[in-house]
Amino acid sequence: MKGKLLSLAVLWLMGFGLVSAQEVIPVSPGTNAISAALAGTVYSGDILELAAGEYIEEATVVQPDGINLTIRAAAGAEVVWHAPDTVETIHVKANLRLENIIFLAGDDAGRAPICVLNQAGGIPPGDVLTAEKNSIFIDNCMFLRFAEQAVLIPDPADFGDTAYPVDSLFVTNSLIYGGYIGSHQGIVADYDQVRVSEIRNCTAWRVDNDPFKIYGSDDVGFEDYFHLMFDHNTTHDGASSTYPEGDEATGVLVYYIDVDDTLRSCIFSVICDWGFKCKKGNSADAYRDYLLADSVGWRPTCDVCQPWYTNMPVGPNCNEDADVKFTDPNNGDFSLQTGSDAIGAAHDGTDAGNLITDWSTAVELAGSPVLRIDDPQNPVLQAFSLNQNYPNPFNPSTRIAYSIRKSLPVTLDIYDIVGRKVCTLVNEVQHPDSYSITWDGRDDHGNLLAGGVYFYRLQAGTSVETRKMVLLK
Repeated sequence: MKGKLLSLAVLWLMGFGLVSAQEVIPVSPGTNAISAALAGTVYSGDILELAAGEYIEEATVVQPDGINLTIRAAAGAEVVWHAPDTVETIHVKANLRLENIIFLAGDDAGRAPICVLNQAGGIPPGDVLTAEKNSIFIDNCMFLRFAEQAVLIPDPADFGDTAYPVDSLFVTNSLIYGGYIGSHQGIVADYDQVRVSEIRNCTAWRVDNDPFKIYGSDDVGFEDYFHLMFDHNTTHDGASSTYPEGDEATGVLVYYIDVDDTLRSCIFSVICDWGFKCKKGNSADAYRDYLLADSVGWRPTCDVCQPWYTNMPVGPNCNEDADVKFTDPNNGDFSLQTGSDAIGAAHDGTDAGNLITDWSTAVELAGSPVLRIDDPQNPVLQAFSLNQNYPNPFNPSTRIAYSIRKSLPVTLDIYDIVGRKVCTLVNEVQHPDSYSITWDGRDDHGNLLAGGVYFYRLQAGTSVETRKMVLLK
């Protein structure tokens, strides 16, 4: 009888949301498998456990309204979530935890604009402090090749007043990587939309504008309500043909942070604007209301590139002229070479930056950067740049453009879908200049090839870059 009464008590508490049921729901790879699982019977606290493999979703996955969920990979499983190329990957409508998932948000033809979009119902205007809010927890995930944002906590007005502010946003041990194409922004939280933001042990790489953009509140009385912790993160861009010094606008951009906000033990590397920028504070002495400590930045040669907003005081132990010495960042190896100024520079005696240093899986899935750095001691020296062919898809011909920055032996070969070389367009020593080659869809013997996917591979010295193109028939 006692056990029965206890069971009834638990059911009663569940009815009021004080106790959540928890069931592990196994999900097998396939098309729309995650959507199908959420369309079944799920309760708050349930866990969708994804088996190893590829999950292809043809539309946005929408979390059931008010149902708190965990979506995670099974133990030891590599899970790749392919997002549609026209809509957001997932709409968050309650507490959501994402663990050990690789979001591959598109290819050269089209990319999902946003991976994780908070869109959890409406609140009355001005009710920020009292409204019920959900929280988002992300751990050990990769966001690859998205177009706009990896994670967006938007202003409700931007989505028809259908987005709650988020109580807590925790992102840990994760990668935000635009692939060799690059992405617009990384993690963005709009004004008054996140009470607590904690971003720890993350790497942002090839994000062209703001890898991390966190807004506090500019409303009087709200400033002490918001909190930011930014700890042990790495922002790195790598040079491009347009911006040889790097083309991220800002590594970390924050507005209206306060005295208890902390940014520490970070690396800002190859940034075109500022590694860290605080636009506004919450007092008359605005530029002292933050702490940037124990961080290192690489100062390029261009005058506008700075590790941080230099007309603002910084905290202790910051080195704005650091020699970071990543081992091979263009191939996802962010380990530190001997002599790096980031070694032992963190507040806890560890190395500054993200302690996860191997992101080679991301390179394999999303593609390597356009340019490769031949000399890691001088990131401005590039062997070549290779553009996407145009038009693509094409019929009957397409143009391949590239630039060589050193006199080197150069080969440009065409391969079919199974890796057979069908044509060599260039095989000679070339000197620094811009080049353009037209391919008419024929092999080395002059035969017209069948329609399908082909790859063109440019090698200059020891540097290699491969891209995909489609021949239509």
